[in-house]
Amino acid sequence: MKFFLNSLDGLGKKKVILYAYAPFYFMPGVNVLYEDYIEFFEELGYNKISENVNYEVDLTQFYYPRRIMKIEEAIRSKGITIRRGSESDEEAIVKWVKEAFGNPFWGVETLYAFRNNPPSILLAETNNEFIGFAVYNRMGRNEFGPIGVDGKFRGLGIGSVLLFRALSEMKLAGHRYSVVTWTTHLFFYTQVPGITRIKHYLIMSLEV
Repeated sequence: MKFFLNSLDGLGKKKVILYAYAPFYFMPGVNVLYEDYIEFFEELGYNKISENVNYEVDLTQFYYPRRIMKIEEAIRSKGITIRRGSESDEEAIVKWVKEAFGNPFWGVETLYAFRNNPPSILLAETNNEFIGFAVYNRMGRNEFGPIGVDGKFRGLGIGSVLLFRALSEMKLAGHRYSVVTWTTHLFFYTQVPGITRIKHYLIMSLEV
Protein backbone atom coordinates (compact mmCIF):
# COMPACT_ATOMS: atom_id res chain seq x y z
CA MET A 1 0.00 0.00 0.00
CA LYS A 2 2.78 2.46 0.88
CA PHE A 3 4.58 1.63 -2.37
CA PHE A 4 1.37 2.34 -4.28
CA LEU A 5 0.83 5.67 -2.51
CA ASN A 6 4.45 6.73 -3.03
CA SER A 7 4.19 5.97 -6.74
CA LEU A 8 1.27 8.38 -7.12
CA ASP A 9 3.43 11.41 -6.40
CA GLY A 10 5.45 10.81 -9.53
CA LEU A 11 2.24 10.53 -11.54
CA GLY A 12 0.97 13.89 -10.37
CA LYS A 13 -2.03 12.41 -8.57
CA LYS A 14 -3.44 14.36 -5.63
CA LYS A 15 -6.27 12.19 -4.35
CA VAL A 16 -7.16 8.52 -3.90
CA ILE A 17 -10.82 7.53 -3.62
CA LEU A 18 -11.82 4.00 -2.64
CA TYR A 19 -14.48 2.40 -4.86
CA ALA A 20 -15.41 5.60 -6.66
CA TYR A 21 -15.88 4.66 -10.26
CA ALA A 22 -19.06 2.96 -11.42
CA PRO A 23 -19.49 0.50 -12.98
CA PHE A 24 -15.90 -0.68 -12.50
CA TYR A 25 -15.96 -1.56 -8.82
CA PHE A 26 -16.24 -4.66 -6.68
CA MET A 27 -18.20 -2.96 -3.89
CA PRO A 28 -19.65 0.58 -3.64
CA GLY A 29 -17.39 1.45 -0.72
CA VAL A 30 -16.15 -0.11 2.51
CA ASN A 31 -18.88 -2.00 4.37
CA VAL A 32 -19.53 -0.29 7.72
CA LEU A 33 -19.48 -3.71 9.40
CA TYR A 34 -15.87 -4.28 8.30
CA GLU A 35 -14.39 -2.32 11.19
CA ASP A 36 -10.87 -3.67 10.75
CA TYR A 37 -10.74 -2.37 7.18
CA ILE A 38 -12.18 1.02 8.13
CA GLU A 39 -9.63 1.40 10.92
CA PHE A 40 -6.85 0.28 8.56
CA PHE A 41 -7.69 2.99 6.03
CA GLU A 42 -8.24 5.61 8.74
CA GLU A 43 -4.74 4.93 10.08
CA LEU A 44 -3.44 5.60 6.57
CA GLY A 45 -5.20 8.97 6.60
CA TYR A 46 -8.39 8.17 4.69
CA ASN A 47 -11.58 10.05 5.60
CA LYS A 48 -15.23 9.38 4.80
CA ILE A 49 -16.54 11.65 2.03
CA SER A 50 -19.92 10.02 1.42
CA GLU A 51 -21.94 6.89 2.02
CA ASN A 52 -24.48 4.74 0.23
CA VAL A 53 -26.34 1.46 0.46
CA ASN A 54 -27.13 -1.64 -1.58
CA TYR A 55 -30.58 -3.21 -1.31
CA GLU A 56 -30.97 -6.93 -1.93
CA VAL A 57 -34.39 -7.95 -3.26
CA ASP A 58 -35.64 -11.53 -2.96
CA LEU A 59 -37.45 -11.84 -6.28
CA THR A 60 -39.31 -14.95 -5.12
CA GLN A 61 -41.16 -12.57 -2.75
CA PHE A 62 -41.46 -9.73 -5.26
CA TYR A 63 -44.76 -8.91 -6.97
CA TYR A 64 -46.31 -6.07 -8.97
CA PRO A 65 -48.75 -4.25 -6.62
CA ARG A 66 -52.16 -2.91 -7.69
CA ARG A 67 -50.96 0.51 -6.55
CA ILE A 68 -48.24 0.51 -9.21
CA MET A 69 -50.68 -0.78 -11.83
CA LYS A 70 -52.93 2.21 -11.12
CA ILE A 71 -49.98 4.60 -11.40
CA GLU A 72 -49.04 3.02 -14.72
CA GLU A 73 -52.59 3.51 -15.99
CA ALA A 74 -52.55 7.14 -14.81
CA ILE A 75 -49.31 8.06 -16.56
CA ARG A 76 -50.45 6.24 -19.70
CA SER A 77 -53.55 8.45 -19.72
CA LYS A 78 -51.20 11.45 -19.75
CA GLY A 79 -49.52 10.18 -22.92
CA ILE A 80 -46.49 8.66 -21.19
CA THR A 81 -45.38 5.24 -22.39
CA ILE A 82 -42.91 2.73 -20.94
CA ARG A 83 -41.12 0.40 -23.33
CA ARG A 84 -38.00 -1.71 -23.60
CA GLY A 85 -35.14 -0.01 -25.41
CA SER A 86 -34.04 -1.32 -28.79
CA GLU A 87 -30.65 -1.32 -30.47
CA SER A 88 -31.67 1.72 -32.52
CA ASP A 89 -32.06 3.73 -29.27
CA GLU A 90 -28.47 3.23 -28.11
CA GLU A 91 -26.76 6.39 -29.33
CA ALA A 92 -29.65 8.72 -28.54
CA ILE A 93 -30.40 7.40 -25.05
CA VAL A 94 -26.76 7.30 -23.94
CA LYS A 95 -26.37 10.92 -25.08
CA TRP A 96 -29.60 11.92 -23.33
CA VAL A 97 -28.65 10.25 -20.04
CA LYS A 98 -25.28 12.03 -19.96
CA GLU A 99 -26.83 15.42 -20.72
CA ALA A 100 -29.98 15.11 -18.60
CA PHE A 101 -28.29 13.87 -15.44
CA GLY A 102 -24.72 15.17 -15.80
CA ASN A 103 -23.27 11.82 -14.81
CA PRO A 104 -20.74 10.29 -17.23
CA PHE A 105 -20.74 7.02 -15.26
CA TRP A 106 -24.47 6.64 -15.90
CA GLY A 107 -23.72 7.02 -19.59
CA VAL A 108 -21.27 4.11 -19.42
CA GLU A 109 -23.70 1.94 -17.47
CA THR A 110 -26.47 2.74 -19.95
CA LEU A 111 -24.16 1.75 -22.78
CA TYR A 112 -23.59 -1.65 -21.17
CA ALA A 113 -27.35 -2.29 -21.14
CA PHE A 114 -27.16 -2.47 -24.94
CA ARG A 115 -24.59 -5.26 -24.76
CA ASN A 116 -27.40 -7.59 -23.75
CA ASN A 117 -29.78 -9.11 -26.28
CA PRO A 118 -32.38 -7.78 -26.01
CA PRO A 119 -31.11 -4.55 -24.39
CA SER A 120 -31.80 -4.52 -20.64
CA ILE A 121 -33.12 -0.98 -20.41
CA LEU A 122 -36.63 0.47 -20.04
CA LEU A 123 -37.49 3.89 -21.44
CA ALA A 124 -40.22 6.37 -20.52
CA GLU A 125 -41.33 8.63 -23.36
CA THR A 126 -43.84 11.33 -24.18
CA ASN A 127 -44.25 13.18 -27.46
CA ASN A 128 -41.39 11.08 -28.88
CA GLU A 129 -38.97 12.42 -26.25
CA PHE A 130 -37.13 10.51 -23.53
CA ILE A 131 -38.20 11.47 -20.01
CA GLY A 132 -36.93 8.51 -17.99
CA PHE A 133 -34.89 5.31 -18.06
CA ALA A 134 -34.00 2.30 -15.95
CA VAL A 135 -31.10 -0.09 -16.51
CA TYR A 136 -31.01 -3.65 -15.21
CA ASN A 137 -28.86 -6.76 -15.70
CA ARG A 138 -26.03 -4.55 -16.94
CA MET A 139 -22.71 -6.29 -17.57
CA GLY A 140 -24.50 -9.62 -17.23
CA ARG A 141 -25.07 -9.16 -13.49
CA ASN A 142 -28.37 -9.35 -11.61
CA GLU A 143 -28.17 -5.69 -10.63
CA PHE A 144 -30.66 -2.85 -10.97
CA GLY A 145 -29.69 0.71 -11.83
CA PRO A 146 -29.08 3.39 -12.68
CA ILE A 147 -32.55 4.92 -12.95
CA GLY A 148 -33.54 8.50 -13.65
CA VAL A 149 -36.53 10.68 -14.56
CA ASP A 150 -36.41 14.14 -16.11
CA GLY A 151 -36.95 16.72 -13.36
CA LYS A 152 -39.96 18.23 -15.13
CA PHE A 153 -41.82 14.92 -14.90
CA ARG A 154 -41.00 13.81 -11.37
CA GLY A 155 -43.78 13.25 -8.88
CA LEU A 156 -46.00 11.34 -11.31
CA GLY A 157 -44.74 7.89 -10.33
CA ILE A 158 -42.78 7.26 -13.54
CA GLY A 159 -39.72 6.15 -11.58
CA SER A 160 -41.76 3.68 -9.53
CA VAL A 161 -43.23 2.13 -12.68
CA LEU A 162 -39.77 1.85 -14.25
CA LEU A 163 -38.45 0.23 -11.06
CA PHE A 164 -41.22 -2.35 -10.76
CA ARG A 165 -41.26 -3.14 -14.47
CA ALA A 166 -37.49 -3.72 -14.45
CA LEU A 167 -37.60 -5.98 -11.39
CA SER A 168 -40.47 -7.89 -13.00
CA GLU A 169 -38.32 -8.43 -16.09
CA MET A 170 -35.51 -9.76 -13.89
CA LYS A 171 -37.87 -12.15 -12.12
CA LEU A 172 -39.26 -13.40 -15.44
CA ALA A 173 -35.69 -13.97 -16.63
CA GLY A 174 -35.22 -16.45 -13.78
CA HIS A 175 -33.17 -14.41 -11.31
CA ARG A 176 -33.76 -15.39 -7.70
CA TYR A 177 -32.64 -12.03 -6.35
CA SER A 178 -31.60 -8.59 -7.52
CA VAL A 179 -29.20 -6.04 -6.05
CA VAL A 180 -30.12 -2.36 -6.18
CA THR A 181 -26.67 -0.82 -6.19
CA TRP A 182 -25.09 2.35 -4.86
CA THR A 183 -28.01 4.53 -3.77
CA THR A 184 -28.85 7.06 -1.07
CA HIS A 185 -32.62 6.83 -1.58
CA LEU A 186 -34.73 5.31 1.19
CA PHE A 187 -38.48 5.47 0.61
CA PHE A 188 -38.25 4.96 -3.15
CA TYR A 189 -36.81 1.48 -2.66
CA THR A 190 -38.49 0.42 0.59
CA GLN A 191 -41.78 0.29 -1.35
CA VAL A 192 -40.44 -2.85 -3.08
CA PRO A 193 -41.77 -6.20 -1.80
CA GLY A 194 -39.00 -8.66 -1.06
CA ILE A 195 -36.22 -6.43 0.28
CA THR A 196 -34.33 -8.74 2.62
CA ARG A 197 -30.99 -7.07 3.23
CA ILE A 198 -29.43 -3.61 3.26
CA LYS A 199 -25.66 -3.17 3.09
CA HIS A 200 -24.21 0.18 4.15
CA TYR A 201 -20.94 1.44 2.63
CA LEU A 202 -18.53 4.33 3.16
CA ILE A 203 -16.69 6.09 0.35
CA MET A 204 -13.27 7.08 1.70
CA SER A 205 -10.69 9.46 0.29
CA LEU A 206 -7.03 10.31 0.89
CA GLU A 207 -5.18 13.47 -0.10
CA VAL A 208 -1.67 12.56 -1.33
